[in-house]
Amino acid sequence: PDIVFPGKKTAVFVNGCFWHLHGCKLSKIPSTRTEFWGAKLNRNKIRDEENIKILTDSGWNVLVLWECQIAKDIANALKPILMLLEGGHD
Repeated sequence: PDIVFPGKKTAVFVNGCFWHLHGCKLSKIPSTRTEFWGAKLNRNKIRDEENIKILTDSGWNVLVLWECQIAKDIANALKPILMLLEGGHD
């Protein structure tokens, strides 16, 4: 995780859309070396899913903030973290 709130048992991932294959327009696989990039980025996505499962199975809350969401509306993208810090959850 990029940010951890141990007291809230919450892990926050701040993911680049390209590197973590978000599925938005920023996550397009390059037109050159497509086999290489496809394999690399799919491994990243699988690793992310495995890490999130490990954390949630251990009782942790996981928040994922995406690059495109932050760029579009940072205040809205940060709302889940602010709610957490103010004592609320989800």
